[in-house]
Formats: sequence, C-alpha cells, structure tokens
Amino acid sequence: MPVASPAQMVFEPLRQPEIMVPSRQPPFAPNQIPPSMHFNHLDPTSFDFYPLNLYKEICSTFDHGPPLKDATALACWLGITVNENRAFEKKENQTDLIIQSWKVRRGNTVDKFVQILDTNGMTQLVDKIGACRV
Repeated sequence: MPVASPAQMVFEPLRQPEIMVPSRQPPFAPNQIPPSMHFNHLDPTSFDFYPLNLYKEICSTFDHGPPLKDATALACWLGITVNENRAFEKKENQTDLIIQSWKVRRGNTVDKFVQILDTNGMTQLVDKIGACRV
C-alpha cells in the first residue's frame, strides 16, 4: 500500500460527517412524538409532577438531618459513588444535587425513590409524597 507524503495529507479536503447535514424532516412525525417530549407533560413518575415546596422539604430534611438520616446517607441509599458524593459535599444544596444526579439515570423514578425512603425508615416523607398523588 503506498504511503502518502505529508504534503499530500495536508491538501486532502476535509470531510464533514453526515450527521452535520441538516435534515428537512423532523425526527418524529407530529402524531408520533413520545409523551415524555410533550410540552408541559406531567408524569407522576417524574419529580417535576410534585409541588416545589414538597421537593424543598425533602431536600431540607436531608440537608439538615441527623447522622444516618442526612444527605450522605441518602447518597448511599441511592447508590451514589463516594467520589460523586465528595463533590456534592462541598456544595450548598447537597441533597438537590444528589437527587438530580440520581434521577437522570435509567430506570429511576419517584416510585423507586419512595421505595428507597420507605426501606430506610423515612415514612413521614413517604406519606407526604403519597398525599400529593391523590
């Protein structure tokens, strides 16, 4: 196989990847847009479905909680790595960062979060979240 000289390599035209070419067709036909992409779509398995004051109460409970019921414990319950948690410990809203990091992982829903809280004895929060589902 012949080897190109450096001069030949310099003058070779650059190639653009095909994904850079704009497409005139939307990724979904209008009637095929998944519900999770609808504007203002409220999904009870999403934290966005619940009132902001409830979310703030959850964060406050763990941010100011006693040992073994604090943000570090929550991170452990949710399977957050030690390195991730160290980065969160230096921030002001540690619990919010922990929940935000956890909820974007595949398969994590409010139901799973409630189950984890219930398993670890946080029944007051479980009851408050359940009351919002009615």
